[in-house]
Order: sequence, then C-alpha cells, then structure tokens
Amino acid sequence: MLRLTAFLLATCALLTISAGCGQQNLDETNIEDDVEAELADQGLADPDVVCPDDVVAEKGAEFECLVKATQGTTATIAVRLTGENGEFELSQPAGE
Repeated sequence: MLRLTAFLLATCALLTISAGCGQQNLDETNIEDDVEAELADQGLADPDVVCPDDVVAEKGAEFECLVKATQGTTATIAVRLTGENGEFELSQPAGE
C-alpha cells in the first residue's frame, strides 16, 4: 500500500498547460514514464510506452498507449485517469 501511495504521489507532476487553448493536457512524456514504471512494477521487463499527446487532463479521461516489450512484442493498454492530479489505472482495451 505504501508503494502504491508513493507512486500516486509521483503522478502529481503529470499535468502541463496546453499552449493556446487554455485546457490542461497530459504531458505524454511523463505519463509514458509513469506507465512504464507501473508495468515494470508488475513484472514487464524494460517496457517502452507510447501514449497520445493530446489527452485532456481530466478525471475519467480514457486513452490507449502502445506498449513494446524487449522481446519485440507489442500490445495496447487502456489508461483511465482516476483523479484530478493525474492518477491513473491500467486495463486491457475493450475487445481484447
């Protein structure tokens, strides 16, 4: 539980202001790093994650990221924002 709490606190730095439109968008580099860390904690060796760069940072937002494993396999993972400070949860995309 302590590890999860520390991880969630680390996600507070995910948000950045999107220039020009006044909306807050996720910083895709930070979310990619955080998803990689979560997947590594779950046992995936050295994952490489690519997420979209236009996700609005609001609770309930959902998007998919591409995950590349060191073995050369790829998969899609669904990400849903669960809090106002960039907290998220991972799941399989619908239909997989």
